[in-house]
Amino acid sequence: MDKRTIIGMVVMLAVFAAYQITAVKLHQKHPEWFSKSDETSSVIPSTGPATQVAATTSPTTQGTLTTAPAIAAIAGYHAVPGTGGQVVLGSLQHSDPKYPLGISIVPQGAGLQSATLNAFKKDVRDPSLYEFQTPYDFADTDLNDALATRWVKINGNQIDLHNATWTLMPGSDPTKAVYTIDVADNITNQPVLKISKTYTVKDSRDPSKGYEIGVNYDYENVGTVPLKVRASFNGTNAPEAENRNDTPSVIGGYSDEQTIKIKNLPTASFTEKQKEAYFSTHFDWKNVWVGITSAYFNALIRPDDKSSVPVERIEALALNPGEKDTLKHRAAIVFETRESDIAPSKSGATAMSVYLGPKQRAILNSDYYTTFPRSYDKTLVLTSGFCSICTFTWLVDILVNMLRGFHWVLHDWGLSIILLVCLVRLLLHPITKRSQISMSRMGKMGPEMEKLKKKYADDPDGLRKQQAELIREQGITPILGCLPMFLQMPIWIALYQSLQTTFELRHAPFLWNFTWIKDLSRPDSLIAFQHPINLYFFSVTALNLLPFFMAGVFFIQQKVTPKPVAATKEQEQQQKMMQWMSLLFPVMLYTGPAGLNLYILTSTAIGIIESKRIRDHIKEREEAEKDGKVIVDAPNTRNRKRFANDAARTAPAKKEGWLTNVIANMHAKMEEVQREADKKKKGKK
Repeated sequence: MDKRTIIGMVVMLAVFAAYQITAVKLHQKHPEWFSKSDETSSVIPSTGPATQVAATTSPTTQGTLTTAPAIAAIAGYHAVPGTGGQVVLGSLQHSDPKYPLGISIVPQGAGLQSATLNAFKKDVRDPSLYEFQTPYDFADTDLNDALATRWVKINGNQIDLHNATWTLMPGSDPTKAVYTIDVADNITNQPVLKISKTYTVKDSRDPSKGYEIGVNYDYENVGTVPLKVRASFNGTNAPEAENRNDTPSVIGGYSDEQTIKIKNLPTASFTEKQKEAYFSTHFDWKNVWVGITSAYFNALIRPDDKSSVPVERIEALALNPGEKDTLKHRAAIVFETRESDIAPSKSGATAMSVYLGPKQRAILNSDYYTTFPRSYDKTLVLTSGFCSICTFTWLVDILVNMLRGFHWVLHDWGLSIILLVCLVRLLLHPITKRSQISMSRMGKMGPEMEKLKKKYADDPDGLRKQQAELIREQGITPILGCLPMFLQMPIWIALYQSLQTTFELRHAPFLWNFTWIKDLSRPDSLIAFQHPINLYFFSVTALNLLPFFMAGVFFIQQKVTPKPVAATKEQEQQQKMMQWMSLLFPVMLYTGPAGLNLYILTSTAIGIIESKRIRDHIKEREEAEKDGKVIVDAPNTRNRKRFANDAARTAPAKKEGWLTNVIANMHAKMEEVQREADKKKKGKK
């Protein structure tokens, strides 16, 4: 979509919004202009010329339902007094064993006012129930209300239904609410299309565990001429962010008839230039479901493709793309059905199921939600950008299951994280040890390398051979210096993902609630500030202690870690810069979850102790070699012990390996390129 099209759409939307505001004000000031009686009429042209159109319902009927005591007495289904047809399905009672979900529906657009998960609290310090799907607060838009109907188009004429008041039909089913609206011909003033919108909730015994609701549209042709019907309605709204890393995302599931592929688009990625994104297809795969997700909650819509009026177009629209705070970025999802022919006395339907619930493994890993085409378990670990390359879902699942096992024993998620650190360090210790031994030898080899560079300054081939020989004599494998980092990176990223998205860590305290850390999914927040301190790239809302502890541990690590001998002033400056650069890491994680910071803090502290023990081992080995002794790291048995030292002394020198030669050649080529660059600089001077 080009720039002119976008500008045109914005102008059309602004004109439409201005018209709606003007019409509302005129209606309030001069209601006699809009109706001949107490009833509000809304009509459309059927096949005649296009004129002003609107939609109507019967306020008298709604008033009867609102005041009927029988309706208010039915459990699980009641009209809220004074709200003109607003109802609540399910339950708003804390930890209701029958209905874990309660939805509040309003007659304006027949959309959601809220969805309440009564098994969860809003905040660790706020005992009120968790509520989401509340309307956005943006002016001049019909995209604020979740699941609200926007418009219906009949024979090419569009009628706004978002501001229209739908009629709540009477009923005795405590799990169902039916809203209707009639669209009439503006010439005969007779209804031509009746639209019914039905909400249904399920109890906890259902395979969905009560977190999936049904939303069905029925379009009935009550006129005498065929109708071409197309409708548009809103999707779900974004859950509120719970920490600085909890950026909501628009997410879609796409099918090749066998598996589900995920498309994940953070709302923060929308810009002024790119305000919309299409979710109907992705890589030629057809959309199966779409919604908005956060770190801990999903709001997903799955249209039934067998509907007689199926969904044809799905689009995500940015509501405030110019917002600087990424956590406040909001996007709306818009559905549009295919234009369908409905003959007189016939009807068409659009059916959908909507998941409004937690991203909890105990729920989404059930057979109901893992079965195709839902596969909602794939929303448990979402990645985007570069991190998706080295994030392995199976590794995240293993780490989460290990955390659960530790929690089963310790009954504390913070201690479980610490125990997980110890286990990961223990598994990687052999590689870490070999890496540090290799790096220690490389550090001592620096002066010798500098001598070789000066000696063979004009003989690159001779330099490569001598470097390879020196590496072989020292028994060094340079790749081991980076190997632990490459092995730990996927584990660290997997932990980063799991500690941010594991629902069990939400509102979980550290050390059985005896510390200031009350929620491992959020910053530790010792003292909350009344007025946030806005910095360049984030806002400081509280005094968090864990990042300061991390900075102290990182500084100690830099001080106690041996550094290679700096052969040049540039290398000396680089070492000093790296020492201070390490302190930026805690700054970057200042607003990170306490669980993640606790892991990094513990891992770094254990790493200091581990490094000290390895250095002591290296020192003992070097002293033993000076005394003519040989230390063998391999485990000795009774049968091997007598021959270990003799084998080590009499073993012939190893030949140069291909890996050693490759590394030496790469090193020499880099040095040669550096020398050529230095010569050019000197020539320019």
